[in-house]
Amino acid sequence: MGGRIVRGARWAAEHGHLLAPLDATYQGAAVGIWLKNARAAARKAAEVERRRAEGLPVQSSAGRCRGAA
Repeated sequence: MGGRIVRGARWAAEHGHLLAPLDATYQGAAVGIWLKNARAAARKAAEVERRRAEGLPVQSSAGRCRGAA
């Protein structure tokens, strides 16, 4: 994970912002896709936190284990 953060930071340093397009890469790493996924995860985490604070149910993102009865 740390390498992705470093590459994202270096991409931002070169471009002056962190709004990378989806096809953006830095040293072979797909920083655009990684940033899109990181933003989506942050939005999901914020929504889960909001629902918990309001006492609403939160669905597990872990899913069911294969082979479980």
